[in-house]
Order: sequence, then structure tokens, then C-alpha cells
Amino acid sequence: MEKENNDSKLNWHQRFKYMKKVMGYTNTDISEITGMALSTIKDQTKPTSEFNRWLKLSIVVFETFQANEGPIETESRRLNYGKVV
Repeated sequence: MEKENNDSKLNWHQRFKYMKKVMGYTNTDISEITGMALSTIKDQTKPTSEFNRWLKLSIVVFETFQANEGPIETESRRLNYGKVV
């Protein structure tokens, strides 16, 4: 992972936005993946909201993968969650 994104001073919201950007996901994608309503995703990921455990886990897994495997190439390694990418 890029050094600036490994900084523990980044909050969960900033880390989430970075993960979405790298993975090429939108809140709509996350809604479809999790089966949660889009409004719920938006509400739970607002900068003023406390992040849920499931979302923190997702961010930690993403960051761990990047740290161990190197940067994710969005076009060639984007996770296919049942849609044609």
C-alpha cells in the first residue's frame, strides 16, 4: 500500500474512500454485494457516522492484501461478485 494510506492518522472514512477508489466500487456496488439497501450503505459510511465492524473488517482485509501482495490493479484484479466486469 502507498505509504500515505498506511498512516494510522487516516480515519475510517478516508480509508474507505481510498479502498473504493482502488477497487473501482461505488456505494451501489457495495449495496449489491452486501444485500443492504443503498440508503443504509450511504448512512453507515457518512463521515459523521461510526463505522460498523463489517466495514472496518473489509478495510483491514483490503489494506492487509495490499501490504502483502502489492497494489491492486483495478482493471485486471477487480473482484467479480456476480456481475460481468
